[in-house]
Amino acid sequence: MSQKMTSKLWNGSLGRLKLQRKRQSVQVLSTWSSLHHRCLSVSTPRQQGHLYRYRDSKVKPVFSHAGEFRTTSYRLQTRNVTTWSPLASVFNSQPVEKFRFDFTNQGLFCIPGLTEPKSFHILYEDAENITDELVSEAASDKRSRKMVEVLDDMSDVLCRVADMAEFVRVAHPDMNYSTAAEEACLGVNYLVEKLNTNVPLYKALKKVHLEGDTMPTDDIDKRVIELFLVDFEKSGIDLNDTTREKFVELNKKIIHLSNTFTQRTEEPIRVAKNHLPENLQYVFGIDGDNVAVTGMFPYHQSERVREVAYRLYLYRLEHQEAILERLLSTRHELAQLVGFPTFAHRSLQDAIMDKPEAVMGFLESLAKALQPRVKEELNIIKEMKNLDSAATNKEVMPWDLAYYMSQAVAEQSDGYNEIEAASNLSLGACMDGLDQLFSKLYDINLCHVEPIEAASYLSLGACMDGLDQLFSKLYDINLCHVEPARGELWASDVHKLAVTHKTEGVLGYIYCDFFLRYRKNNQPCHFTIQGGRQLPDGEYQLPKVALYMNLVPPGSTVPCLLTHSQLENLWHEMGHAMHSMLGRTRYQHVTGTRCSTDFAEVPSILMEYFALDPRVISSFARHYKTGEEMPSQMVQGIHNSKKTFPALTLQQSVFHSMLDQVYHGKHPLGKSTTDILAEVQNEYLGLPYVPGTAWQLRFSHIAGYGARYYSYLLSKALAAKIWQRCFRDDPFNRTMGEQYRQKVLAHGGQKPPLELLQDLLGEELTPQTFVDTLIEDLDS
Repeated sequence: MSQKMTSKLWNGSLGRLKLQRKRQSVQVLSTWSSLHHRCLSVSTPRQQGHLYRYRDSKVKPVFSHAGEFRTTSYRLQTRNVTTWSPLASVFNSQPVEKFRFDFTNQGLFCIPGLTEPKSFHILYEDAENITDELVSEAASDKRSRKMVEVLDDMSDVLCRVADMAEFVRVAHPDMNYSTAAEEACLGVNYLVEKLNTNVPLYKALKKVHLEGDTMPTDDIDKRVIELFLVDFEKSGIDLNDTTREKFVELNKKIIHLSNTFTQRTEEPIRVAKNHLPENLQYVFGIDGDNVAVTGMFPYHQSERVREVAYRLYLYRLEHQEAILERLLSTRHELAQLVGFPTFAHRSLQDAIMDKPEAVMGFLESLAKALQPRVKEELNIIKEMKNLDSAATNKEVMPWDLAYYMSQAVAEQSDGYNEIEAASNLSLGACMDGLDQLFSKLYDINLCHVEPIEAASYLSLGACMDGLDQLFSKLYDINLCHVEPARGELWASDVHKLAVTHKTEGVLGYIYCDFFLRYRKNNQPCHFTIQGGRQLPDGEYQLPKVALYMNLVPPGSTVPCLLTHSQLENLWHEMGHAMHSMLGRTRYQHVTGTRCSTDFAEVPSILMEYFALDPRVISSFARHYKTGEEMPSQMVQGIHNSKKTFPALTLQQSVFHSMLDQVYHGKHPLGKSTTDILAEVQNEYLGLPYVPGTAWQLRFSHIAGYGARYYSYLLSKALAAKIWQRCFRDDPFNRTMGEQYRQKVLAHGGQKPPLELLQDLLGEELTPQTFVDTLIEDLDS
């Protein structure tokens, strides 16, 4: 960063203008509000204080993978006031290579024999052989176990290869491992396809479902049998040979079209340079004789840039629209082949909202309830644009929404301040006006949070400490760093955690792959490596998961620092991990996150409420160098940042979900997907459709979710309900934490999710309940 005086947006201290040059400061008292001064002050970058470092400092002993104690060495950054906990030290420090006494390669994830790429083929062959034996057992008249136990063994054998291999395919830095893992995934997919068309196996399962098993079964056994049966019937197992062959062909076609459509949603638009003014060419980037437009540039300060990017990037590409329309029509054909009126009916079969009519009713009711709030918020954005002298078109257009919403959020990024320089009204005065307006409308205030300053209090170690403290209070568990075995990890900066309960011992393991690495994508993810289940000898097969992020690794003097958005992402993914860790399901087929899509996101979204709660943030957020607690104003600013334009945010999800439902509803559609987009956008987004654009051709979730995109909204409503009822008054409530664990998380997908949630909340949950909860959440 340059050492010269640079103009920054919203800097300075509360109620006064602070000019900083090195270690000296001059304070200028003023009658302007603190928010106004954020927009007027200038500063120089702060000098980084010297951070001491201990090489090879010793941390308290931690559990190894086998349970014995070991000592781990790290390069540590110390604080002036106090020291990091062992857990925080691990995540705030660079790993140091050290001598090991275990010379035997234990294999990736401690899987015996998984020590080289070709081992994946051996694992696949073993899984195939075991599966063949289990198929014979299931179809045998002399079967000595419950049918559900045999099928779950089959599910476990296949998933332990497929799930682990899928993660290695995505995450391993060695392409040889990635390629071998991908081949294993394809092999398991082939095995599953064979099983789904195994008529004798299906008939044996169907007989158990209709007549009962030869051994006693309970409600959990029967539910899991039903779930297996649904999987078979979704695959057309009860069709005749000719129709089944057609089903297989349609399914292959859908996979191909989905992959092709998804890949092309991210392709840049290339335009001849001479078709654009020279001043715009270099904004988007030159690619030979063309300009490559790689996105919509929604936060660019220039209205012209945003508009051009929007129109070009969303240009209606006929070949991509043809792929989408073939995908939708093929899905519809497949659904009708297996007896469903529409693909949406088939997709929602095992969901909380198991009929498209229920989903549409929920979305329409929510849109109606949001309408007055959306209108208010759009009027605010219109006023902001009218005050912006650089804006040429005073009507709010789709390319304006994200930009002006971002201007009202407490966190502001460098590079957005050119707009007010051209204005006759200072941005400070405009932000004061917004602050006063939001105070009157929503009873909230815009408290400035400087990203770099806030991140200094949110080191990765501090955030992991926060999770550890929260889980300790809610569930009586701790996150303990574990020394990995030789060969267990795929990168030196991956950390292994044991989730340990005070009396129950180790509940499972989490592999934390958090840091930047070549070929890693930017999408935070939760991967199941091994599902939990009850074993015949009474022991429990411990779950293993991997959390995957792309954060900047710690340096020699500065740890990995998180923005509050990254904090949210981390805690969201840890919510998924806890669903897996705290699950104690009888069967692997329904372990942890193996449940309906509209329920799977509830635990992760609930963790976002904890991540933004001022009481929780204050419990762990401390400056990485001084150890001081995050100032209360900054804490409140993080909390309030998510309360700006909340109705518009929800309304956009309603629009996306509604479009998803219409596309997967009755066919033939009767209109092009772009004509349908225009109608749905005009009705449900509140902003006019722009002729010539086709936003749906960039909407990759159409391929991935297929009539289930509404799941985010429903999960949001359910998480909000749990927060309001159980944790809003006290986010550390041990009694409610234990109830949530035992009544919801422990069961994974082995019980109907609505049943679990109603048991926890003590009330019947209806679509209207979900709408009312979301509206209450907006107003809280």
